[in-house]
Amino acid sequence: MTQGLTSDFLTNLKFIFEWVRQYNTEYNAKIKLYITALNGDDMSAVTAGNNPALHLYYQRLASNSAEIIAYDTLILEPIVQLMNEYQDVIYAFDLINEIEGAINAGYFSWGSARAWISNIAYAINVLFPWLPVTSTAGYGYAVQEVTFGFFTGLHLNFYDVHIYSDSGRYSGQTALCSKVKADDLAIVLGEFGQASSIVSDSIQNTAAANFLVGASTSCFSGALAWKYESTSGEPWYSYLYVTLPISSAGGALSAPPCPAQQPGLPASEPAPGPACARPAYATIQNFDPGVFELFSAAIPETGSTRAASAVALDPTSLTDAQLAQVLHVASQIDIANAKLALDKSSNGSVRDFAAAALNDYAAADSAASSSLAIANIKPQDNAISQSVDGAASEHAQRLSQLSGAAFDEAYAQNELAYHVFITGALQVALIPSAQNPQVASLLQEQLALYEKHLQEARELAGQLQTSTYLPQPPPKHR
Repeated sequence: MTQGLTSDFLTNLKFIFEWVRQYNTEYNAKIKLYITALNGDDMSAVTAGNNPALHLYYQRLASNSAEIIAYDTLILEPIVQLMNEYQDVIYAFDLINEIEGAINAGYFSWGSARAWISNIAYAINVLFPWLPVTSTAGYGYAVQEVTFGFFTGLHLNFYDVHIYSDSGRYSGQTALCSKVKADDLAIVLGEFGQASSIVSDSIQNTAAANFLVGASTSCFSGALAWKYESTSGEPWYSYLYVTLPISSAGGALSAPPCPAQQPGLPASEPAPGPACARPAYATIQNFDPGVFELFSAAIPETGSTRAASAVALDPTSLTDAQLAQVLHVASQIDIANAKLALDKSSNGSVRDFAAAALNDYAAADSAASSSLAIANIKPQDNAISQSVDGAASEHAQRLSQLSGAAFDEAYAQNELAYHVFITGALQVALIPSAQNPQVASLLQEQLALYEKHLQEARELAGQLQTSTYLPQPPPKHR
């Protein structure tokens, strides 16, 4: 049961707020704080086996009304009340970082997650209308989730997506921007960076440069670069060279000579600051944003998002023919993933899951094709189906580079994330949009199939999980 916040928590939080306010005044700075209440990534790591008490608490927090009220009253209210005293240093409030982690772990369905976000966001909007509220999207299908309307109508003030790609490019940007424009909300690139878990100045810099250019020339109002200095694990994200005893697969950053920047700090130990910067730091620092903001971007007023370069489709306005194409693409993606697993894996559980998926989705796709032909509905390609197909191809490309146990775990995690996304897409956008009864029936049948395999994917992922690997590695800390 939620007990409340400790006094030292609020004391420390107030100290941070006060320090930022004083710093901004003294140095004419514009530092803003982006506060996150919950972390879906942390929730995904908790199981009944490794922490039964916390696991039970998260279950209650997601579904028990008394627990939710206690959380709102004893946790969120004191935090927001304190933020209210320091409005000048607050950027925004993220209700839960990457809620997909909590959904993947089984605490929420997309339906219950949307209700949970909406109820809390509405209360904050009413009581503290000055405070921009969001719930960030990540875990590899963030772009498609916003595009499909997973976060639409939840009383959020802006969207925040987390995207990782070695090239700094990704599928679905046009469709995403059209959806954002239709919803009349701002969107920020809340996290961005390379997807590979290796230390490479070249990869990091390329990703950063292309993400910034792509975001600033499309519909994004800002980009927030995270992991200024990685002091524990995941050194490939750090924008500074650091000397750390890191034994991760990606290795430690090899630091060039870097002068001490704090009194009393030995010259042999690099200190945070531009003198220790990696190339991507300078790329970000020198980026000419124009109206585009970096790091502490102000949330634009509703309606100030830039128009997409081309008009795409809103999932809620798809025709039956376009819905049929999305359905076909969804099946083909899982068929391709299953074939890849059968080709690369020798793990019995992985092979059994993949074989069942291959048989089930091939049969479902064939049956759907026959039914649609009888109804004289020919699937029509569209920006939404292309977005889903493109994202899945990017994940498949990363999977194809792995082998052995690393592939098995990554495949299981990817299947879990994909099935969570598709079940959500069917429930939130696709089924409600169907006009033809035959199409609606096919979508319902597909939903039942995906829900069955979702549970199996969750079990497989739990069985194989030995690390925090995810299709697009999410950050563990704000």
